[in-house]
Amino acid sequence: MRRLRIGVAGVGMIAQKMHLPNLARMPEAEVVALWSRRAESLEAGLAVLRGGAPSLYHDYARFLSDAAIEAVLISAPDNLHEQMFLEALSAGKHVYLEKPPAITVEGNRRVLAAAHASDRVTMIGLQNRYSSLYIRAADLLREGAIGPLRVLSCKEYRVPFLPKPGNWILTRAGTGGSLLVKCIHFLDAFNWYAGGQPERIVATGGHGVVAGQETLDHAWVLVDYANGVQACLGMVLFAPRGERVEFELIGDRGRLALDVERQELRVETAEGVRTESTAPEGEHFHPGSRLALEDFVSCALSGGVPRASLKVGVDAALIALAAEQSVTEGQPVTMSSLALI
Repeated sequence: MRRLRIGVAGVGMIAQKMHLPNLARMPEAEVVALWSRRAESLEAGLAVLRGGAPSLYHDYARFLSDAAIEAVLISAPDNLHEQMFLEALSAGKHVYLEKPPAITVEGNRRVLAAAHASDRVTMIGLQNRYSSLYIRAADLLREGAIGPLRVLSCKEYRVPFLPKPGNWILTRAGTGGSLLVKCIHFLDAFNWYAGGQPERIVATGGHGVVAGQETLDHAWVLVDYANGVQACLGMVLFAPRGERVEFELIGDRGRLALDVERQELRVETAEGVRTESTAPEGEHFHPGSRLALEDFVSCALSGGVPRASLKVGVDAALIALAAEQSVTEGQPVTMSSLALI
């Protein structure tokens, strides 16, 4: 069996809890190298793999020059994504890039332009595109279960960000803002279901509840689409425990309510109410994460196009950045004006 030889760049919590365990269970993939600036992270990564002898690197240039590596999975701090992606692509590697693509408008456009100019397979880590729960909702919407879509709603109520080395995740310079680092998954789902172009973003929010966090710890975002669909996102990052996500699709003839915690889908129409369970099997940390990696590996080996392309990642990132700008300026932001920044 042909196996894709992967180098994992960034061996923090996400790689340790999600990417490496999933890759270790995939017969079509082989982790041949690990890169991290931290020796303890490399040791932790080796412990997760429980076998094999991947090469270990602290120098990213030397990592990329390793001829054994065919594809790079980038799971480093967000402010490193853009440069690491561009360098990996320049080195001739296929690239799976964790979200977000970049933390600025200009950076996202550079990433997208490089992906379009390359013959390598590129993909963004938006795992909801592979989650059975979100896919089932998309299927029901397409089948007309709730009629034409009118409104999308998502509310996330969760504990503060978990500590990171240097706590880059609490800074604007490290993330581009909380709405980008935390909510890009849901904004991508808005785009997916709405099936149209976002035109106007209005957002409000604040910070100061979570000690030491300079980015937003609560916010509301409204998105107007060209086809008339409207979406509303609520984010609260100071729950005392746990994480709760409520995602709804509302049409002329009913409602789909996604319970992400329980992996259940509630279908409400004039005919009645039913609940479907869509609990995934064999996933580590995030529903859809294994299937996302399988798609990337398959496309890299066969030359296909992944479902979660860099384009959908950039589209969602630009909404998040527009929302951050709207909060800062206290006024609506049009996507057409954002494109000129």
